Amino acid sequence: MQTLRMHNASNNKGFTLIELLIVILIIGLIYGLFVSNLNKKKDVEGITLLNMKTTLLQQPFKQKSEIICFEPCEECFIYNDNEKTDIAPFSLFQGVPKVYKKDQFSQLQPYTFLAFLDAQEKPQDVCFRFSVFENKSSSYYLVEANKQFYLFHPYLKDVEVVPTFSDAKKLLDLHEILPREHRDYDF
Repeated sequence: MQTLRMHNASNNKGFTLIELLIVILIIGLIYGLFVSNLNKKKDVEGITLLNMKTTLLQQPFKQKSEIICFEPCEECFIYNDNEKTDIAPFSLFQGVPKVYKKDQFSQLQPYTFLAFLDAQEKPQDVCFRFSVFENKSSSYYLVEANKQFYLFHPYLKDVEVVPTFSDAKKLLDLHEILPREHRDYDF
């Protein structure tokens, strides 16, 4: 009886090769899921109004990459060529931003975004939308958010931040969106 117990104990001292492979596979899957989620969260934690243009230009897109924030402006998403990316939702604002755009008479007017049609063709209210295009141009407007004013230029110029609305109006220049050639324009 003594020898039988010793024999059984010596057979159960380790794992079989299949058990080891299963354990390694499970650990690898858990690690892979955890690390990929961490990387996604790091990507979106760093997105701000100051660097969102650069962030969008780094996305893989053919025609347009954009950030769309849905009412009540708590969650924003990145869309590449009208397809939602797998990047987790993030927030850019504390409350609803005020967006202004110059009209055809060069007057600064409040701007309201059109509704967004989701994959099921249901309209969703948009509180903010910012786009960059394949030629590296982007949306052009003034955003009042977080007690500051952010001026987004249509081309590669960086975002400018000023503390007051009057300072922001001084920075706006209609000539930025017109060609710099000397021609006669019919306006």
